Amino acid sequence: MNTRVWWMAVALCGGCASLESEQAAPAVAAAPRQPLLIKGALHRQKNSTEEVNDKYLFTWDRDQRVTLAAETSGYTGLLRVFEPSGRELHDNTSTRIAEFAFDARAGVTYTVMFQLYLGGPGVYLLEADPAPARNERPVVPASARKPAPEEAVSDAQVHAAIGRFIDGAKPLGPTQRGRLDSLRTLRAAVSRGQCVRAVMVLDRDARLNRDGLDNDGNDLSIILAMHTAVDDVISPLGDELGNARVLGTEEEICPKRGGYAEVTFSVDSFAWRNGGTGGFALRFFQHRISEAELRELYEDADESRCAACIRKHAACVHSWDPTHCMRDFRSCERAHDLHCS
Repeated sequence: MNTRVWWMAVALCGGCASLESEQAAPAVAAAPRQPLLIKGALHRQKNSTEEVNDKYLFTWDRDQRVTLAAETSGYTGLLRVFEPSGRELHDNTSTRIAEFAFDARAGVTYTVMFQLYLGGPGVYLLEADPAPARNERPVVPASARKPAPEEAVSDAQVHAAIGRFIDGAKPLGPTQRGRLDSLRTLRAAVSRGQCVRAVMVLDRDARLNRDGLDNDGNDLSIILAMHTAVDDVISPLGDELGNARVLGTEEEICPKRGGYAEVTFSVDSFAWRNGGTGGFALRFFQHRISEAELRELYEDADESRCAACIRKHAACVHSWDPTHCMRDFRSCERAHDLHCS
């Protein structure tokens, strides 16, 4: 019986025994395994010559010819392949595109390493064709793994550090949540004489990548900035010595007018979105000072600004109408919230 007719008959009669015994079902070839595609990213640590690499353990379930290919963006990498004995099968020269074919033996686990060679940051694509039956990442024993700085900080140390950064200030607005892999600017409204500081607390499993995030090795900057009609002041957020989970402002900022405070994340003055993994909580704190304290705080700066307004006025009266020059002088005072005369 024609094979196609036979399969149609089986379908129509619900698998009749007479038809099934007449001809066995034809063998169906196993579908070829699709290539495995992995996307990864590596960053060289600032001022470090240490090699940074990603490792994968690939095992194929039968003897076959395997092709590995890698392509990078933003830096140069090395594709390396090792047998279980440690013998290296392939070590390409530094390049952005690499390809290597070898005869994989069934059941043998090969270590495939993609190694950062120069530059960063960027991504790489690693393809294994055909895909291995097993794809694993090596497990690093806890005794051999260098703990992250955040792991060494207990919750009690976190609470103590928060208390020192706050120093009696009261909360300003609710706690704001964020993620290190999708950083965004966080803001709070402020008023005149409302001195503001900010505290950022990393989650226990968060890992902040502070160093060498762009091609020039610039660090991540976390800044508290004050923006009002007369203020444009910043104060960096830094971590307390020995406590990598709590970052606070070095100095509070006291505005002369209402506006907003914001915490920004940047690298080399450019906004930055990816600063690590995990979440964090950020909160603004404030305490009020008196008008006398505010004037005293800005006394030196105001004297300097008044002197500049007065010099500008003196130059103006030599060539312009005095009425016009006085209007200009009053505008200079208002622009900096001054009372010079």
